[in-house]
Amino acid sequence: MSGRERGALPATRAPRSGTGNAATLVTPADVGELSRLEQSMLSLVRKRGVMGYVVWCTAMVVLGSETLMIAVLLLTDGFSQPEFWQQALLWSGLIPLLVAPLALHFTARLVEHLDRTRTILRSWASTDVLTGIANRRGFFDGVAELVESTPQGTTFEVGMLDLDRFKSLNDRFGHARGDDALVLVARWLRSTIGDAGVVGRIGGDEFTYVVPLASVGVPDRMHFDLDGIDVEVTVGRVCSRLDGGIDSVLATADQVLYRNKQNRLTVESLTALRTSSDRLDAGRDV
Repeated sequence: MSGRERGALPATRAPRSGTGNAATLVTPADVGELSRLEQSMLSLVRKRGVMGYVVWCTAMVVLGSETLMIAVLLLTDGFSQPEFWQQALLWSGLIPLLVAPLALHFTARLVEHLDRTRTILRSWASTDVLTGIANRRGFFDGVAELVESTPQGTTFEVGMLDLDRFKSLNDRFGHARGDDALVLVARWLRSTIGDAGVVGRIGGDEFTYVVPLASVGVPDRMHFDLDGIDVEVTVGRVCSRLDGGIDSVLATADQVLYRNKQNRLTVESLTALRTSSDRLDAGRDV
């Protein structure tokens, strides 16, 4: 079973990430910018530590409240008037209440900032930057989640695929076109598997997928037209319940991929030999 597809490259080389689902790739622009005040407060946290920052802010609020109270008393000669003492104490209590929302807002912004940064790091750690699909780490994590989320005893189709004559493609058309070919194959694989399973790029031109059996149909060979360049992909696949893990199953799928490539090369060699023989016979007839 084989197929042919003609398709343009996506607008961006890393539009999505992760497993077979459509998780958006996070970029630094998603973190957002902190205001100057927040940046200065963050600098204090880095310099003094969290507890040191809390103690410093508390001390500043108390000192500010007491300073304002003393200033009011001095300006109004309130030391001799009890009612001014009451107002000063009232203001000294209100100031912390006014400052607290600002401090809480900053804390919430800081936590949000750190959470987004952590999301970026996780995304980068599990995503292949060129193609936007999962890298080796992201793939294995995705397979573990897939197996855990499916009923026990489910049989999976595990596939290995790579580009035929990829080195020759790089040598003839340049590494940029080679990258374009990888992106094209990754986009096709992701759209074929969809949310049903997990896809990943685990090596230079090596891709893999895991999907519940009979969920999708992946052909044994695929042909792509990349702006006039013929890109061919060979697939090797096996079925397993993944009870013993994914590593040994991938090794078996890789062996099937190798056999399929050898069979392809044998067929091409026989075809070329037959064509050469036919031409020779035609020349003799002339």
